[in-house]
Formats: sequence, structure tokens, C-alpha cells
Amino acid sequence: MSQKGQNKIKKNNHVIPRCLLKQWVTFEDNRYGVHVYEIPKKKYSYSHPKNQRGYSFAIEDYIYVPIDEDERSNNLEDWLSGLETTFDAFVLKIKGATGKPLFNSLEEYSRLLMALLSFNNRSVYDISLLKKHYTDYPKQKLLVCPDPRIGVELLVLQNLVYSVTELAQEYRNCRITVYVNDKGNFLLCDRPFLNEPIPCVSFLPITPYLCISIDRTKPNFYTYEKIDEKLLNKINETIVQRARKWIISRDKKGLERIAHYCRAFDITDGFETHKVKYPQNVR
Repeated sequence: MSQKGQNKIKKNNHVIPRCLLKQWVTFEDNRYGVHVYEIPKKKYSYSHPKNQRGYSFAIEDYIYVPIDEDERSNNLEDWLSGLETTFDAFVLKIKGATGKPLFNSLEEYSRLLMALLSFNNRSVYDISLLKKHYTDYPKQKLLVCPDPRIGVELLVLQNLVYSVTELAQEYRNCRITVYVNDKGNFLLCDRPFLNEPIPCVSFLPITPYLCISIDRTKPNFYTYEKIDEKLLNKINETIVQRARKWIISRDKKGLERIAHYCRAFDITDGFETHKVKYPQNVR
């Protein structure tokens, strides 16, 4: 097996990018790290953020580097990396609470939406479910993509790009609310995007102190609000319910309180609802 182009194939793919994980880093016992509970292993650890294998609990080898015509390609990993750069800049602006515009052009706004909404599609669990579905039901795979040259892995990852692009269109006029919790109690998991638990409103924790909501029914604007205890608990409960591989908190005690509610990764438990969309002429 070879690789496409001259770039070195990127093996260590972070399913949640470093720029988000680093927001939960603390300094304890003379070192930096993240408190993590790995659900399938029932294991607590304090994961270091340094070097290529930093945040190792969030790494999946080649998850975004599919095989295309017997060669691996970095295209999707590079595309996600570009969105992560946009997301990192967005978090810095939000944390600064300057009230200045989050974007300076429609193109920049479109990239920001795609960066935020990409968290809805990129988890190992959801990708694995789709792969299993099309493998178990090849006739449905042919209905979505009749081209035999495109295997299940490539189809699912192409769908990721298309779904993010289309979802960004649905949210092209939206209101972003930044909810603030001074105690830093927001949790993060391997599936952090809460897709419309309230009709037309989605949520994404971006630091232990900040969580954004995206409301696609209200005009383009953003604001800060102090979160009430009821909504904070609801967001964290949903994060715990969605977690499949791991969950992180600013302290181990917080993880110990919720660990037994977490559900281990298992793609045999049935096919969940997905927006399976496939564009024409994607190759």
C-alpha cells in the first residue's frame, strides 16, 4: 500500500482536536495534564498533552486517512486541520470576551460554522456505526453510491465532509450564545456536539467555563449569558449520555461521580439516526 502525493501520511489522528482538549488542562503534582475516564477500560488517568502522542486517549490511528484506490490520503485530515485552526482562533476571541465581530467576511463566517458543526460528524463511534451499517447492508451502500471503486470507509468519510457542508448551510443565519459557568464545570467527551436537544438549538462546550449554543432560527448575532444551574446540569447530563470512549473534567472527583452513568463503546447496539447524504461527482 502506498500513499497519495508526497506528504507523509498522518497516522495519529485526534478525534477531538488538541485546540479543544487543551482547554481542560490543569497543573497538578508539578505537571500538566487532563483528567480523563476511559469508558471501555473503566480507567482513570491524568493524560499528558505533550509530543505527537499527547492526549493519547483521543487518538485513533488513520481514522481520517482512508484508503482510496489502494493508497492512503491525507485530504480529510488536512481539511479537518484547517477547520481546527479556524476553531482555535474562534475560542481565543470568545475567551477574550471583547464583543468584537467573530468574523470579518462571509467566507470566514462559513468556515467558522463548518468548524463548529464538524464536531457533529467526526466521532469514532458514529463513523463506526455508519461503516458497520453499509457493510451489513451493501444494497443500501449501492443506493447511496453505485460507484464500486468507492469502498465503505471512503464513502463514510466523504459523507462527513458533505454533511458538514450542508449543515453549515442550514445554520447560515444563526445566533451564537456563549454560556458562562464561573466554576468550570462543563464536561467534554468524544461526542461533544449536542445536536438540537432543544428544537433548532445545538450546544458545544468549548472550555470548562464556556459552552456555546447555536440557534438557527434567530438572526446573526452573538452574546454572553450566565448559565443557570438547570441548563448546566442538562448539558452535562447529555454529554455523559453521549460519551462512548472517554469523558474529561477538571478534577477526578467529578469523573468519579458520573463514571457509572457512562455507556461503553459498542457498535452492535443498533443503528442510530444519521443524516446520510451523498453529493454528485464528489471524486
